[in-house]
Formats: sequence, structure tokens, C-alpha cells
Amino acid sequence: TLLAGAQRWQWRGCRKRCPGHDPQPELFSFLKNYLVRLDDTSRAEVANFPLYFLIQSAKLSGYYLSGAYSETYHHADVHEGRFSETVSQYPPFISGDEAALMSTLNKANSFEEIAGVKMTGAERKKMLQYYLAFLQLHVPHFRELRSLSIITAILY
Repeated sequence: TLLAGAQRWQWRGCRKRCPGHDPQPELFSFLKNYLVRLDDTSRAEVANFPLYFLIQSAKLSGYYLSGAYSETYHHADVHEGRFSETVSQYPPFISGDEAALMSTLNKANSFEEIAGVKMTGAERKKMLQYYLAFLQLHVPHFRELRSLSIITAILY
């Protein structure tokens, strides 16, 4: 319930920061389904849901990290918005296990998939910071989330 309130605030804030944009029925449908699912799921199972919300709502708006982690593309470059053969020229420098985890999160397309991703609280917090950095770099008018401290206090 508190988490749902924070997520609703994030969504409203995004809509206010992007005035004049066309309505996005897919995004609205996702939000509605997300909130229903969040309400019906136990607290123990929702640890990855804020990441899922962030990644999926960004994808529906056209913002996502392209590609996937592999032996060749073993760095995630939030500045370029893709997985890369070489490390980014600018921080954050995301490689190895962290890049693989970002790729796994990026590919999760259902609540079941995201719930199945095993992470520590510290890893979850780091992934949230990386995805927020990506959005701040690429989404016009994206500001720091005031609800981030609420989400991290609840889940991490």
C-alpha cells in the first residue's frame, strides 16, 4: 500500500514532467495491472517490483538498454543506452556480474520472471541507481525521484 502510493506518485510525476505528450494507453494499462498485482502479492515477493515498474514503464515510453549481456558485450553503458564490448568512458562503470544482472532484469517481461531474479538488497539498490541514472541521462525533464528514499527504506 505504501509502495503502491510511491509508485503512483512516480507515475503522476512522470506525466506532469512530460506535458503535451500523447496519451499512452499501454502505459496506463501496465500501471493498472501493476497496482492490482502489487496489491495481491505478499511483501516477501515484491522486492523486485519497483525495478520492474521502472524498467517496464520506461520501455513502454521508448527508453531501454538495447542488447544483452554476453561474452562479447559484457559492459552496460547507461550513457550509450546499450550493452557494449568496451567499458563506458563515464561513470557508472558497469561490468561483469552487475552487467549480467542488468541484462536479466532488462529481459524480464512478467511478474513471475522478475520475482524469480535473485538479488541481495544491496544489489537491488545498486540496480535501481543504475536504471535511474540511465533515465536521468535519456528522458527529457526526468528529475530525481523524491519517493526513492521511501522505496529503498521499505524494500532494502
